[in-house]
Amino acid sequence: MTDTLQTTDTPASDTIAITLPDGAQRRFASPTSVAEIAAAIGPGLARSTLAGKVDGRLVDACDPIERDAQVQIITPRDPRGWRSSATPVPT
Repeated sequence: MTDTLQTTDTPASDTIAITLPDGAQRRFASPTSVAEIAAAIGPGLARSTLAGKVDGRLVDACDPIERDAQVQIITPRDPRGWRSSATPVPT
């Protein structure tokens, strides 16, 4: 069974369906981002979000998502998260 949760007051015609790895589906105003999806799930996840995968493609947590998509949130617990967060940032 798919868990569907409306997470916005935006009319359904202006929303997109986001499917999470566990099969849960949530609707968000378009555009949204991995960071906004993480924040809707919980504050702890929002703080630890580094990036995401949208339909299998690695994206920045703030990149806009404008259509229905499968989304995976990448945190330091994910092996890909260590590679992303270990990259030195120029100063």
